[in-house]
Amino acid sequence: MITANNSWYIYNFRSELIEQLLADGYRVICVSGDNSYQTDLERLGVEFHMIQYTARSKSASALSRNIFSYIKVLRQVKPTICLSFNPMANLCVSVAQLFSNAKQMATVSGFGVLSKIIKGRDRATLSVKLKKYVLSQYLKIPAVVLCQNEEDEKFVRKVRKSLPTLRVKGSGVPLQKFRAKQRNYSTRRFMFAARFLLSKGIIDYIEAARNSRVNRSEFYICGLPVDEGSGGMSEKDVIEALANTNITYLGHVTNMAPLLQSTDVVVLPSQYGEGIPRSLIEASASGCLLVAYDNDGVREIVRNEQNGFLLPVPDVLGLQRAFEKIDRMTAEELQNYSLRSRGIAERDYSVTVVNKVYIDSIRDLVRY
Repeated sequence: MITANNSWYIYNFRSELIEQLLADGYRVICVSGDNSYQTDLERLGVEFHMIQYTARSKSASALSRNIFSYIKVLRQVKPTICLSFNPMANLCVSVAQLFSNAKQMATVSGFGVLSKIIKGRDRATLSVKLKKYVLSQYLKIPAVVLCQNEEDEKFVRKVRKSLPTLRVKGSGVPLQKFRAKQRNYSTRRFMFAARFLLSKGIIDYIEAARNSRVNRSEFYICGLPVDEGSGGMSEKDVIEALANTNITYLGHVTNMAPLLQSTDVVVLPSQYGEGIPRSLIEASASGCLLVAYDNDGVREIVRNEQNGFLLPVPDVLGLQRAFEKIDRMTAEELQNYSLRSRGIAERDYSVTVVNKVYIDSIRDLVRY
């Protein structure tokens, strides 16, 4: 069984894993709180179940409802192994699988807003201590935990001690879909592509782009708006913020591969608790330069002055200077960065390499 916050995530990030599992003879069931991609997933050959589930509400009633929904579906489909992705799904499945015979494989793709608590950057209030305690307890439950970056792995290994903990480099990308092409760099196209959370750096990007003194650069934003009160910007907020700027808004883009073909630089000035950002992996595979803050997970794929620029957190002026430096660089210099970016993706972030870790772990759990 494969479950995540939404069916879009399962289809877009785990299709190749599903296809490999089916080819190996496994029965695959996908579970999420929506059915937007049910038809697409069923075309792959999976069974699909929609449950009553929300990842947005942190209330006790919503959490209880989520857990009960997972208990119900686990008893119904009786999976041998449950692969869970996203923090809320990991937590709920950890509790629900105690009432079934399923073995959980939980993937930690960053700790999001909890990352500051884990690393002791928040004041140690009673609430902070309680959240850290709950997190450390539920991480002990899964049969296997897979971490995407070194910092998260250190924390999880400290909590789980001798329990199986593995390292996997992001979600992996299909290299045949995300391709690098020869660029002429007559115009340098910068892109911010992320959810419009303030912690993802959208305001920093807007400010740096607005103030950049460039002659041959263009700036774009695409991504997913965030509900009011969720620490981000709605589409209306973004459009208003971009009024009278040099930045073009592209809306929510569901197929990034063609867009990245015409993008030269992808920017993620994130202070969020990242795993390894999928947007940067896709951009690297597409031969884009990467500009980002020196944040957990991010520093694993952005190699400063090799395939991009890694800046202190936060440093809006540094972002601006990086944009201006790229604007001044020669086409040959930019092409060398692009080649290194693609090479890093080919070596470390191919979906084939990443999925092998999952397949091998599944075989071990089935065997024992």
